[in-house]
Amino acid sequence: MASLIGRFERDVLYLEQGEVPREISGQEVKALKYDAEPEKTARAKERKERARESGAEEMKESEDEAEAEVFERLTDADIARLSNALLNN
Repeated sequence: MASLIGRFERDVLYLEQGEVPREISGQEVKALKYDAEPEKTARAKERKERARESGAEEMKESEDEAEAEVFERLTDADIARLSNALLNN
């Protein structure tokens, strides 16, 4: 699955052109979902704490990427852009 920001950019680009957002596969996006998943957030925090406690300096790259996605946030400007795209669509 694409990152939160990646999904947002994909959807907004389609909406700004008056089209229905689509997945890479070509399937229509049924619902816009940009919220963080609480379970992923909790797991990422736990992994980070365990790594810090054990003195581990490096985490696997995939864990870093998963943690980064959990903490991604949309800005007020992003929401305004999405709102305008939806209104004009």
